[in-house]
Amino acid sequence: MRIFSLLSAFLLMLISFVLVLIFGFFIIIIKSLIKIVKNEDLAKYFFTVAIGNDQSGGAVLYEAEDWTISSRTYYYHSLGIKKATIFMKFIDGLVQILVYIPYKMGYMSDEEYLRQKEHCKNSYLNEKQELKREYEKGVK
Repeated sequence: MRIFSLLSAFLLMLISFVLVLIFGFFIIIIKSLIKIVKNEDLAKYFFTVAIGNDQSGGAVLYEAEDWTISSRTYYYHSLGIKKATIFMKFIDGLVQILVYIPYKMGYMSDEEYLRQKEHCKNSYLNEKQELKREYEKGVK
């Protein structure tokens, strides 16, 4: 029975991965075109998709489906795990490079740009705060 359960879970993961890869690309293009036609916020949609992909990465890398890679990396760094510290520095540096052009083009304030220097830490604190709000809402 255990092998059947393992095989079922593996096939489900594989099918979901293939479906997202195949259809996800086309869905993103179609939804983007619709948002352009409707004059809706395309940047917000891309950001939402990026967060979803980041959470998928968190599930693959850290087995934590509700956390992004950045947040979980900072968490492990805070526990003193050296590999996480190295990875965190890499992520923070990569984010600095990725946000530089939008910052220089005026799409990002000085404060937002500077906050990205500690991207992993800020990501962790934001997710932790969000989980706390959800918990308090559920308790009441």
